[in-house]
Amino acid sequence: MLKTASFAVVHFGVAFTQLLSRKLYLLSRLVVLGLSITIRSGFALMLTTKTVKASLTLKLKSV
Repeated sequence: MLKTASFAVVHFGVAFTQLLSRKLYLLSRLVVLGLSITIRSGFALMLTTKTVKASLTLKLKSV
C-alpha cells in the first residue's frame, strides 16, 4: 500500500512538473514574441522618424 501511495505521489509530482514546465515554456515564448514585436516596432519607428526628418530637412533647404 505504501509503495502504491508513494508511486501516486511521485506520478502526480512528475505530471505537475510537466504541466508547470509547459506553462513556463509557453509564457517564455509569449515574452519572446512580445519583445520581438516591441523591438521591430522600435526600429520601424526610428526609420520612419529619420525619413520624416530627412524629408522635412530637404523641404526646408529647398525653400
